[in-house]
Amino acid sequence: FQEHLTVDDLWLVNGTHYAKTLEAWLVRMDANRDAVMEIFKREQAKRIGNVSMTKEELDFELLDYWKKWR
Repeated sequence: FQEHLTVDDLWLVNGTHYAKTLEAWLVRMDANRDAVMEIFKREQAKRIGNVSMTKEELDFELLDYWKKWR
């Protein structure tokens, strides 16, 4: 595989723009927490299907999902 690749150009990027993008993502996510949580709930329902869980377990899993995206 490597024998078929060559480097045509190389430049260094310090990550500033990426950091700004991620910070903007988090600000928007926090500002729209209720809407994001509704999306997470829908996706959670698709993922777990008919698995029997208590409301507390579902809430914990949902909060865990939020933290992973944060």
